[in-house]
Amino acid sequence: EGREWDKALENYQRVIELSGVKDPVVERAMVEIELARYKERIAEWETYLATEGLDDAAKAEGTSNVAALKAERRVYLLQSLRDRVKNMPTAYDDRLELGLMLFEDGAVDEALNHFQFMQRSPRFVNEGALYSGKCFVAKKVYDLAIEQFRKVIDSVPNMTDIKKDAYYSLGDCYQQMGQGKEAVLCFKAIYGVDMNYRDVKAIVESPTG
Repeated sequence: EGREWDKALENYQRVIELSGVKDPVVERAMVEIELARYKERIAEWETYLATEGLDDAAKAEGTSNVAALKAERRVYLLQSLRDRVKNMPTAYDDRLELGLMLFEDGAVDEALNHFQFMQRSPRFVNEGALYSGKCFVAKKVYDLAIEQFRKVIDSVPNMTDIKKDAYYSLGDCYQQMGQGKEAVLCFKAIYGVDMNYRDVKAIVESPTG
């Protein structure tokens, strides 16, 4: 299968060379092949680790290789997303994925740039506002965080997943500000339609809720 992937990559590279332009569909397909290759190598080591009778040294080697491959895969994906967003600023799906990865890595300012840019798109404006708010919470700029979460809550008519997330994030923001009553009101808004969402049931039904 590895050789088939190599051949596919060669064919895609030839398409790019012959056309003289970077085709986003072709580029994405090439990235998917590399990610599939990482997935297979990780799976091979995980299968090896499941082998009975491995000694401690073999287990340590396998565990180390799995961790290294996963880290390598993440670096590769991050760079490929950065390249795609740079070449195609309106590739909002990629921008969202990149922003979320950066936020997870603690690169809050860089993530915030992408989430703010996303608000230019009518289709991605709510995701952009929600995650901009989360970035502001991480930066402890609570007034701007509240503004972003309220924007989502006001613009989404039904209690969808993104609206629940906005209410929950707003509640968490109020908690960090020490405004417990306002926080509970946010959690109750979710509880009223979905008591099993995250831990809102425990929060609302607690004696202090």
